[in-house]
Amino acid sequence: MLAANRILAMNSIPVPSWKEAESKISVEINGVYVQLKNAPDQFQRFVRPAVFSTDNEIWELQYHGSATMVRYGGRDMAITTAHQTGDGHAAPRAEKFVIVVKDEERRLTVPPRSVRNVMVDAGENTIAEDILFYEYDKQGGRKVADHLELTKVLWSDAIGLKVVYSFLIGFPSESVIIELDPSDETAIGEYKLRWIRQDLEPAERQPLDPGNRNIFIKHHQSSRRSVKPDGLSGSPVFSVVQDSGNDCHLRFDGIVTHAKGDRFAVYPSQMIREALDTIQDDGSVER
Repeated sequence: MLAANRILAMNSIPVPSWKEAESKISVEINGVYVQLKNAPDQFQRFVRPAVFSTDNEIWELQYHGSATMVRYGGRDMAITTAHQTGDGHAAPRAEKFVIVVKDEERRLTVPPRSVRNVMVDAGENTIAEDILFYEYDKQGGRKVADHLELTKVLWSDAIGLKVVYSFLIGFPSESVIIELDPSDETAIGEYKLRWIRQDLEPAERQPLDPGNRNIFIKHHQSSRRSVKPDGLSGSPVFSVVQDSGNDCHLRFDGIVTHAKGDRFAVYPSQMIREALDTIQDDGSVER
C-alpha cells in the first residue's frame, strides 16, 4: 500500500508551466505538428537551388538563385522569380530549369512539364509579373522532391494575427563551394550549395522599394551573419503567427524578388494564391 501511495505521489507532481507552454507552442507542417523551436529549419527541405541544364558536356548544370517547392490543388510545382531566367546568355532560359533527384547511385535531372507566367491586367494590356511556376509530374509514381502543402498554411492577407517569428530560407551565391578534381582541371571534384536561414521582421516601405511588395529586414535582435543577397531571389519567407487564442500557425508570406543588403522585397503570397487558382482553371499563359 505504501508503494502505491508513493507511485500516486510521483504521478501527481505538477508539470512546470514553462514545459507545458513549450509543448503547446507548435506549428503544423504538412499535417505534422512541430515544436516552434524546431520548425524553421524544417523548411529547408522545401527550398532548393534553382538549377538549369546547360547542354554543355563539361558544365552540365548552372545554378541561378533559389526555388521554392510547393503543392497546391494536387499539383507539384517549383516557384522562382522570372528575372532568374533570360535568353540563355546572361541568365538561363526558363525551360532549362530542372530538379536534380537521386536514383540509387545515379543523379538524374527532371525537367518540368510546363512553365507558366503570372499575368496581370495593366489597362489595355497584360504584363508578366516577376514569378514563374514550374509544374512537375511524378516520376515512376514517385514525387521528385518534398513540397510544402499550401492548403495547410495561412497567406499574406491573413489578419488579426501576432507575428512570433519571421524568416527566409535560401541559397546565397557566396555559399557555393566548388573544388576542382586535382587529376583533371576540367572536372569538378566537389560541388556543394549550402542553405541559410535569416531572421526577419516586417519594415515600412521606402520610396525606392519595388511596387506591390511587402518589405522585410534582418531582425534587429538577430545574431546571424549578414550575407550578400545574390542568389536569394526565389527564396520563401515564412512567419510563425499567433491567433487570439495564442495558437500558433504557419503563414507563407511570399517569395523574395529583390534584395539590397539586409532589406528584402517579397512578392505577397496572396498574389501567388490568385495565380495558382488561375493555373487550376488552366487560364494562365504557358511559356
